[in-house]
Amino acid sequence: KPETAKALRMYEAEFEKAKEVVIAFPHIVKNRLRNVKFRRIQYQEGVSTGPKHWQIKKDDADTESVFWGLNEYDRDHLDCIIVEGETDKMTWDQLGYKNVLSIPMGGVNPKSEDHSKKLEYVNDEFREITATAKRFIICTDNDEVGIATREALANAIGKAKCYKVAYPYGYKDSNEVYMGNAAKNLDPLGGSGISEMYVSAHPYPLQG
Repeated sequence: KPETAKALRMYEAEFEKAKEVVIAFPHIVKNRLRNVKFRRIQYQEGVSTGPKHWQIKKDDADTESVFWGLNEYDRDHLDCIIVEGETDKMTWDQLGYKNVLSIPMGGVNPKSEDHSKKLEYVNDEFREITATAKRFIICTDNDEVGIATREALANAIGKAKCYKVAYPYGYKDSNEVYMGNAAKNLDPLGGSGISEMYVSAHPYPLQG
């Protein structure tokens, strides 16, 4: 929805190298711009060359890796929902859910044992802003990378406060649950599908 994009301060920009328009996602924390992620509108898997999305490198502008959505965080709301992509966050946002954060640049490598560099956005500032959260509901993608990312996030945040969700069979992410996927013969489940995911959130079993 246009109002969702406006609230998140998204805008269009021209990607000079490919002479095409990209969508810009400003990553703002405490009203200060920390980074911008750019996503190519016309990118086609297996057809387009170059990256699908990118952020401004730290060496170029002293940028930071931060969650998208922290600037709008409401400390009075006790749930924090974490998703893997911008369209997923926008899906939850337009349905009225609060404190939805998107990780900045994709999931972790499932084959890697050290995720500290990739998860540098789980930092002291993030912990301070989300200190009042009672539940971190992790809704990363329902695939190998997404599951590995969910586990890495839960370990970094602390499993005592983290919750998993159950995806409808065959669906990969929140946007796909909402919109469906004709190529995969998946029907759109709309807001009720997202609501069922939210209600399905269950805690990690704690050892001991």
